[in-house]
Amino acid sequence: MNDAIAAALPEFLQRQRWFGGKGRAIQRVELADDVALNGGEIAPERGVRLVMARVVYAEGSPELYAVPLESSQESGGAVAIRDASTTSEFWRALLARAWEPSAASGRAGSRLVGWCSGQHAELLSRPSEPWGAIETIRSEQSNSAAIMDGRVIVKLFRRLEPGINPEIEIGRYLAERRRFSHTAALVGAVEYLPAEGPAAAVATIHEFLPGARVAWEHALDRYAEFAGRCRGRGPRRTEDAPELVGAFLDEAALLGRRTAELHLALVGEPNDEAFAPAPLTAAYQKSLADAVRAQAVRALGGLRGRLPTLAAPLRADAEQLLARWERIGDNSSPDAGGCALARRLSRLEEATIQAARIRGHGDYHLGQVLRHQDDFVIIDFEGEPLRSLEERRQKHSPLRDVAGMIRSLDYAAHAGARRVHGGETRPDAAEPRFWSQATSAAFLEAYRAQASGAAFLPRSEAEVRLLLDLHLVEKAFYELEYELNNRPDWVEIPLRGLRELAGD
Repeated sequence: MNDAIAAALPEFLQRQRWFGGKGRAIQRVELADDVALNGGEIAPERGVRLVMARVVYAEGSPELYAVPLESSQESGGAVAIRDASTTSEFWRALLARAWEPSAASGRAGSRLVGWCSGQHAELLSRPSEPWGAIETIRSEQSNSAAIMDGRVIVKLFRRLEPGINPEIEIGRYLAERRRFSHTAALVGAVEYLPAEGPAAAVATIHEFLPGARVAWEHALDRYAEFAGRCRGRGPRRTEDAPELVGAFLDEAALLGRRTAELHLALVGEPNDEAFAPAPLTAAYQKSLADAVRAQAVRALGGLRGRLPTLAAPLRADAEQLLARWERIGDNSSPDAGGCALARRLSRLEEATIQAARIRGHGDYHLGQVLRHQDDFVIIDFEGEPLRSLEERRQKHSPLRDVAGMIRSLDYAAHAGARRVHGGETRPDAAEPRFWSQATSAAFLEAYRAQASGAAFLPRSEAEVRLLLDLHLVEKAFYELEYELNNRPDWVEIPLRGLRELAGD
């Protein structure tokens, strides 16, 4: 039956929102392991299991995915497989079996092993106790999740990598060594232990915060209030921001302070290899410049290929951007040095910046923050899922996180304008631009005030601006590439952002 399941998996994987290999040609899928989850409330004949599927591509490295499956043999011998992560039985079994390692064994001596924090053990039932109501979360995520009995939220990692998972590592550090209170408490985790080699995180278990709301949705509601105040008014001036933006201006400042407090908490002691600050060396500055340049080249190449499909106004913006920045990757071209981005990259490579690199969030935006009890709670320290664990555990300037949130505020402005104005922003986009600039300024000013004097901030205003601008540009080019491949009707948002960041 395993061969039949492996044969059915390629088509099954392509239909899943969490599968990251949709743009790659699958050569084959192998069942690397099959961890039994039967028992308890699950009838053995239903065949609920956690399959470890190794996806081998025509090009590039293979990937290992955790795939909860219900399988059954139909008439004629065909095997039908279904995603078991939509069932409450799977989530109950995952935790129950993780706390009984001998009952959660794979085909070749592997096991699922769970652990929980002594501080929060009361949030987890003993394995023999059934969980109450279980709500599976349906969203466009690279992982799957469920809220269990209104007590904890369990996140199942889909793409597995052996090694230290940053969400677990940072979660434990903030809880046990820094007592950072503005994050959901890490209650425990489930790990996959192969017969040989290091463990891989399968799931995390966090405290569930009733009444908490994703900050992205909160920001969109605040934008709608702002748009209502703007109706019938003349030109908006900077000094009008407190009246027009309203409460969200103070909330953006609070988010800036909480972000700075997070970064201050992540500054470890010199003898702590994982969290000790590292210098912003010339080699790092060159690698950052190379990364920004490579991201720009990929995104601009994709934009050039999609030009004929863009609406006329967007095509004009795209052509203008290409004319300015398309030669950025050609260091031998005399024209490459004529654009603002090339000049910024040259300054970065030539500068001696006195600042530290630290661990950060790694994928920071409004979707990774909760609005809870008139405050903000920062969640999801996994980092960008498509990057390797090694990359996600690297130390960077925290201005990388700051740039991510500033770009997210800009996205919220344009998404909010689309929602308010029937799916499209106004032609000049003056309204969302005003909200974006006002909220970003409040966020950044509060962040810098809270982090003032920290070793991770350059002392020179010019150096702060240089690093921040380059991280903003890198993020906007990443957004452009993403939207071209996934949401072409959203391309205008990163295009507008890049036009404003051009500085020519």
